Amino acid sequence: MKEAVVVLSKCPQAHRIYGIRAEKAAQNHWRLTWAFPVKELSAKRESYDRASISGQMEWDPKYPGCPYCGTGSLIICSCGHVYCSNVREDGTSICPWCERGGRITSGGGEGRSGGGGVTILASGDR
Repeated sequence: MKEAVVVLSKCPQAHRIYGIRAEKAAQNHWRLTWAFPVKELSAKRESYDRASISGQMEWDPKYPGCPYCGTGSLIICSCGHVYCSNVREDGTSICPWCERGGRITSGGGEGRSGGGGVTILASGDR
């Protein structure tokens, strides 16, 4: 059985959370395979709010994107949370979790969710 975790993400357009299933493909390498709506109470009960991953991230070709807005692009904020890409024309984004903004830089698929302390970066497009 493959090691898998569910990381919480938030859609800035719908203002709702969802889970992203990530399968471990190799050491420090994760494949994002599925996204699904989840209620906040269910997320806490299932400990999705405590899950984190670190390393190279890639999208499975069948990854459906956000269940609310459909985007397959994600941003990891310095607060440690993941959210759908909502980059403005000036290259900045506002995190729907902490409501702080910053300039987006390409992470080339590298990232870390959970635990805080990460710089704002785009983790890539599917």
